[in-house]
Amino acid sequence: MRTEKSSFFKPFLLVFIMFFTPLTPFADILVDDVSANGVSRHIYQFSDGSTEYMALYQNGRTDDGAEISIPKGATVSDISMTLSGASSTGWSDILVDQRSEWMEGVSGLTDSRSGDLTLAPSQMNNSFSPHGLDDVVSDDSDAWLDNGSYSIRQPHTSNSTENLFSMQVKKTSPALMAQSQGAVLKHHDWLFLSTWSSKQFSNIVKRLYPNNATVESTILLEQSTCTLPQMSSSSFYGYYGFRDWTVTDDERLFGILSTYRYHYTSTAPAVNHRILEFDISKDDVWTCLDSYDVSPQYNDYTGIAYDSSRDVVWVLHNSQRRIVSYEFDEMQTGSYTRGSEIYTYFSSSGSSFECGKTGQQVRGLEVNESTFFMRCQKGTSGSQNRDVLEAWKITGTSEVLTPQSDTKQITVLGYGLQYDGSRLITVDCSYSSFSSVSLHYREYGTGTTYPTIPAPGTTTWFGETIVTSDAVLSVNMETHWSASSIGDRVDYWVSADNGTHWEAVTSLSTIHFAHPGN
Repeated sequence: MRTEKSSFFKPFLLVFIMFFTPLTPFADILVDDVSANGVSRHIYQFSDGSTEYMALYQNGRTDDGAEISIPKGATVSDISMTLSGASSTGWSDILVDQRSEWMEGVSGLTDSRSGDLTLAPSQMNNSFSPHGLDDVVSDDSDAWLDNGSYSIRQPHTSNSTENLFSMQVKKTSPALMAQSQGAVLKHHDWLFLSTWSSKQFSNIVKRLYPNNATVESTILLEQSTCTLPQMSSSSFYGYYGFRDWTVTDDERLFGILSTYRYHYTSTAPAVNHRILEFDISKDDVWTCLDSYDVSPQYNDYTGIAYDSSRDVVWVLHNSQRRIVSYEFDEMQTGSYTRGSEIYTYFSSSGSSFECGKTGQQVRGLEVNESTFFMRCQKGTSGSQNRDVLEAWKITGTSEVLTPQSDTKQITVLGYGLQYDGSRLITVDCSYSSFSSVSLHYREYGTGTTYPTIPAPGTTTWFGETIVTSDAVLSVNMETHWSASSIGDRVDYWVSADNGTHWEAVTSLSTIHFAHPGN
C-alpha cells in the first residue's frame, strides 16, 4: 500500500483485502449476463419473471419467498419498490426508495461496507493494520513514523526542549465541571475526556476540540463481554468514570474504570475498580476487549501507564506504594502476567515530596524510560483541593525510586496523566461542586527534546505488505485521520501485484483491480 501526503497529517489505516471465486451460490437466482450503455436505467423483475409478488403473513410466519434477479456484475445504485397491502383503513401503497429503508432488510453476499449496493466476494479476509512500535519501516518511505503520538507525520525540521513541569498550555472550558470528570487523553489529535457524572457506562467519554476543549460529540463505549466493576452502594458517590488511562501500540487503551467518585481521602476500594482494555482505532466508538482485576496481593490501584521502551503496562498500587509491571493476555481471557520488575516509592511525613507519604493518593501516572511522573494529592486530605506533580527516577539496580527535585503545585485536585509524545497532559476536577475554583485542561513540559515544525512538501509512506496465497481481485479500504491542517491532502493507492501497478482508492469504496495478483 502506498500513501502520499502533503504538509502535516495523521493517518490511520484499516485495510480489508477480499478474495473471491465465481459466485456459485447465486447461480440459481442470477440471470444471464447483460450490458448497459451510458447511464440507462434498467428495471428488473422478480426471479420468476413477474412484476408483482403477493406476500402472506399468517400464523406468525413471515413470507420470505420473494427473490429479485440481478445480472452478474451489476451495481445497484438505487432501489425503488412499491409496497401495497390491506390495513385497518383500507388498501394503501407505500413507496420504498431510500437507502436507509432497504438497508434495514436482511441481505446475503452483498458488500455492506460500500456506499453502493454491490455483490460481495464469496471469500474475504479482513486485515487490520494499526500503528505498532515494532512496525518495519520501508526503505522507500520518507514520511516519519511517530511512536510518541502513534501516527505518521511529515519529517520535522527543528526540535524543542521545555523545562520539566513548566506550564505550556492552560485552558478553561464549559465541558469541565466540578467533581464531574476523570482523566483526559490526546489521541488522533483530538482530546477525549472521561466524565464522572453518569450512571450509564456507554456515554461517559466526550470528544473535545483540541483548540478550546469544548465538546464535539459523545463517544459510544461498547461493553461487549467485559465485566464492569461493582457499582457503589452510595447514590451520591456511585458514578462511572476513568481515573487514569494509557494508550499502548496497536491503538489499544487500558483504563482504570471506577464506580466510586470519592475525592476526599485516598480511599479507592478495589471492588469498585477494574482495568478495561479498548480498541480505540475509531474515534466515535470504543469497543471493550477485556477486563482485568489486578487487586489480588497488591490491593487498590489508582494509576496506569504504558512503557514503550519495555513494552509493558505499569500499574500503581496506591496503598502499598508499589508500581508493578503487567502483561495482559492477548487472547482476551481476563488473565494477566505480573512482571519481575516492581518498584516502590516512599517519603517520610516531614518530607517535601507528597506522593510517597502514607495516606496520600496518586491520581495519575506516566513513564518515560527511567522516570515515573505522578500527579498526587497534596496535604492531608482531598478537601484541601490541591495536587502536586512529581518525578521519581529509577537509580541503578535499586528497586526503590528516587524523587527528583523538580515539582509543580496545582491549585486544584484532578485526575489522569498522559504523555502525548511531547508533553504531559492532565485535567482538573475539584473536590467539591460548592467551592468556587476555575478548572483547567493543562499541558506541562517533560524536560526532554521533541520534534517541531513539519517540513513542507510531499512525502510517501509505504504500509504493511499483506501476503496471500490467493489472487487479490478487489479491495475495500477504510482510512482514518483526524484534525488535519488546512491545505493538507492525503492520497491513497493500493497494489495487488507487489507494487508493479498502483490504483487510487478512497475510504469505504470497493475497487476491482485491473491488475489482480498476490
